[in-house]
Amino acid sequence: MAYNAHRRMYRFLDYVAPEHSIFYITQLPPTSWGADNTGSFLCATGTDEPLLIWMIGSVEKMAVGSSTLEKRCKVELNLQFLRKADHTAVKDLLYLIFSGKTLELSRVAIDEEGLPSVFDAVFDASIEYKSRDAMHKLQCADILFGDIVLAEFYCYRWRAPRMSTNNATPSWRNYFTACQLQSVSVLHQTPRSHCTAPPPVFSGVL
Repeated sequence: MAYNAHRRMYRFLDYVAPEHSIFYITQLPPTSWGADNTGSFLCATGTDEPLLIWMIGSVEKMAVGSSTLEKRCKVELNLQFLRKADHTAVKDLLYLIFSGKTLELSRVAIDEEGLPSVFDAVFDASIEYKSRDAMHKLQCADILFGDIVLAEFYCYRWRAPRMSTNNATPSWRNYFTACQLQSVSVLHQTPRSHCTAPPPVFSGVL
């Protein structure tokens, strides 16, 4: 990676925009879970606005697909930590139950009406990081192992099944936590070549 590109990434590490609830992973304010419609999302204490969290990492895995279990398009992004400080911040974020070497982000792509859609919040920020509307869009397939990306995500929770079946005995209400991917911006691409398309051999009309 070029020196200028490496130095440029440091600009992201201290970024905070409280007015938009955007914080780099190591710069999070005091947090608490939201209420009512945002009760599943991590918010800044005293607000019900979900925190949009930033983190830069090296791509370990980028996968897009659907299956019989999840017919909607699901995007999975695993990022290797570039700094110990980021790894520590994620452990704190996920309540010290995190022991992995990568941060796992995912998102089921649906539109505003709840219908399946394609995740297209992938942007080229290799020269400049700007408003999403001002950046060139990429495809998920453009992201490869080793690329350096900026991921935006929400931290959310959902209730775990109760372990106790005795109604007379109170049981703890446990939650699972995870990270919901919102966008990916490519800051640096690893060297690559393009596959050569096979020569056209079909000349008819179907």
